Amino acid sequence: MSDNPVKILKGVNGQLALYRDKIIITRKGFMGTKEKTIYLSQITGIQLKQPSMWTKGYILFTVPGSIETRGDPIATTLDENCVMFNATEKDLALEIKNTAEKLISQLGKATANLSPADELRKFKQLLDEGVISQEEFEQKKKQVLGL
Repeated sequence: MSDNPVKILKGVNGQLALYRDKIIITRKGFMGTKEKTIYLSQITGIQLKQPSMWTKGYILFTVPGSIETRGDPIATTLDENCVMFNATEKDLALEIKNTAEKLISQLGKATANLSPADELRKFKQLLDEGVISQEEFEQKKKQVLGL
């Protein structure tokens, strides 16, 4: 897919770059720069908390295997899939959320036309990347094959 980001949010605790097929969160720290790539096909939910006069906002991406931190704002902001932002970035954060959801929806429509072999190949890749467990792969395999 494209090497150019669709949108970029320079947050308080890192930068979020939205591409047509993935999100890359970049953080700079004492040990250098770290990048986390989340493919849109992995995302099961997106939380957006708007900033207030006293707090920062955040955008959080939920993927299989991540621990839900709903109701615990401190734990949420420490999540590696979370980028915090100031009030000046709230419109951009909302645009990123809406655009990501639209791209994910389009991706879902495209994958609906996959052959069973292509679907199995997709799930095998997720297994090899450590995104899903062997058990989850076996369940999907049975589902795809109708067993």
